[in-house]
Amino acid sequence: MSEITHENMQSFCRTCLDELGDKSSLLGEKYSIYENEDIEKLLLSCNSTTTEDFEDFPQFICYKCHKKLQSFSDFRDKIMQSHLFLNNILKEHKDT
Repeated sequence: MSEITHENMQSFCRTCLDELGDKSSLLGEKYSIYENEDIEKLLLSCNSTTTEDFEDFPQFICYKCHKKLQSFSDFRDKIMQSHLFLNNILKEHKDT
């Protein structure tokens, strides 16, 4: 891994710090955080900072981190669905 400096930090994935290739956005290997609201929201939900705290941070995440972020989102959604389902069962039981 190359040394990350203020001058080159935009060349790295914000989440894993892997170096991103020059052509990686054309090949679908990096994703812009600010051009995709879902990515920005998911990142913010994983962490306790605000968007302002990220202003100077790298603006891209790599393909692998994008997939992990999507898996996290799917997992979180599944947890919420299960919680609601179980809650409804308990509510129905109390009402009888």
